[in-house]
Amino acid sequence: MMLLLAMAPLAAGAGPLRDPFARAERAAASAAAPAAQAAADSVPVADPAPPQPRLHAIVFARGQALADIDGLVLREGDRAGDWRVVGIEERCVRLKRGEASLVLQFDRETKR
Repeated sequence: MMLLLAMAPLAAGAGPLRDPFARAERAAASAAAPAAQAAADSVPVADPAPPQPRLHAIVFARGQALADIDGLVLREGDRAGDWRVVGIEERCVRLKRGEASLVLQFDRETKR
């Protein structure tokens, strides 16, 4: 019990633990790794472009056309994020964002 109390101040003031079996150069590199990671974290990174919307389904029911885009069921005139649905056809959906246009089609052939 006395030995544990005598070691407590040493453990409290000790720096980070070092692997006694590691070579000196590897220990120095691992000690520098947090500083290198902090420097890498501080570098500004450009925002990635948002993913393009994906068409999952088109349904024609009671004279109305509906499209499932990224889990949202939309009709002509509705919005999917920044995109506005301007047309729903049998095999594609036309979207518009400002002056940009986008036509969504199914990724693979679908069975009827």
